[in-house]
Amino acid sequence: MNWGNVLMLISYFFAIWAIAFFQPKARDKESFLAGNRNISWPRMALSIAATWIWAPALFVSGEKAYVDGLVGLLWFLVPNVLCLILFIPFAKRLRQRLPRGYTLSEYMERVYSQRVKRIYLVELVGLAFLSTIVQLVAGGKVIHTMTGIPFWATTVILGLFILAYSLRSGIVSSVTTDFWQFLFIFGGLVVIVPMLAGEVGARSIVEGLGGVKNQGDIGFFDAHGIEVMLAFGIPTVIGLLSGPFGDQNFWQRVLSVREQDVGKAFFWGAIAFATVPLLMSTIGFMAYGSGFQASDPSMVNLEMIRDYLPYWATVIFMFILISGLASTVDSNLSSISALVHDMKQGASMKDFRLGMVVMTIAAIICSNIPATIVDFFLFYGALRSTTLVVTILTLMDVRLSERGAFYGVLASMLIGFPTFVYGKMIGNTTVSLVGNILILILAGAVALTLTRWRHHA
Repeated sequence: MNWGNVLMLISYFFAIWAIAFFQPKARDKESFLAGNRNISWPRMALSIAATWIWAPALFVSGEKAYVDGLVGLLWFLVPNVLCLILFIPFAKRLRQRLPRGYTLSEYMERVYSQRVKRIYLVELVGLAFLSTIVQLVAGGKVIHTMTGIPFWATTVILGLFILAYSLRSGIVSSVTTDFWQFLFIFGGLVVIVPMLAGEVGARSIVEGLGGVKNQGDIGFFDAHGIEVMLAFGIPTVIGLLSGPFGDQNFWQRVLSVREQDVGKAFFWGAIAFATVPLLMSTIGFMAYGSGFQASDPSMVNLEMIRDYLPYWATVIFMFILISGLASTVDSNLSSISALVHDMKQGASMKDFRLGMVVMTIAAIICSNIPATIVDFFLFYGALRSTTLVVTILTLMDVRLSERGAFYGVLASMLIGFPTFVYGKMIGNTTVSLVGNILILILAGAVALTLTRWRHHA
């Protein structure tokens, strides 16, 4: 047991808890679920950025830069940023049409029916649950590495810590702690990256732009570039562009920020987010450019910092990882409280908080089932794509029939999603890519076909 790191972890937890504690305690539904719809855009922008910094944004950007070079990084970074910007016009439309609402599923019920709301709830709740499991697994491993505390105990500690500060003020607790966690992430990287460049040489960044697999060459349309596009790029674009559309975390922020500031919050949130994978990828470029041999490419950033910088820099980096993961979990907990409002008519403050508690306990339990962890990580990105097409068509005022909306999403869930899952399980890139495409095509084709049949009937 590393007691020094344990004490630093306790200090970090106390600081985050104190930030949440000094926020007024939510007394009613409007403040708990929507922050009285008066959260300022600077706070919301950094909360959006922090919420979008989930596990892959912290690990994949460095790995792709190290392994696939600039090609791999751009396939990851551009859709990550673009999705938040493309989301803005749809976010504005929902805010105008649901000024006093709380969830996307609530809006879909108003437009279509209760069963359409229910199928949206399956996707929104499923995503929040699976995402929470993944963050607890990643965060638990970081804390286990830092302190030596058994992994199962770290998931309990992390889950209960985030729950404790989320219960006080709901969305306001989430946004406020996210704001400070993002500043810590950005500030830590601004310190660490230049220090590392000083150790291995800034020129290693330029020399590392090609990546390991392409032996230093930057080629978007050579054999390696095409391979990256098919195996990683296209599935990433589909998964990420659907990200905010199928995630209650972002719809709740749309409905909580001041109405006139929705666009500013998401635009600057996207820009702020971009700085983190850019800084993380810089370490990956330096690793290849300096000739560093990573034992685990997915952990190349941590290995570089551990090998070249003082121990305190490694501790800061681990807290950066925890901050990014915790910000996503507290957003998921806040989301589930809003979804409880949709699931139970006349739900009370007690019900909202109970929903948070139940999801935290369930996620902690599932994060300690080793056989299912990889599945959780692979599948929830595709799950959120199942509602993308119907959501966009609805917000664009395409008049879908109720049957079209329901069966479009259902076909995507029952055919496209399982195809993607099967492809991932057998390691077949072609099958998983077909599944990803089917998720989108089936939803649109079924929804529009059934709508036309209704009009011709």
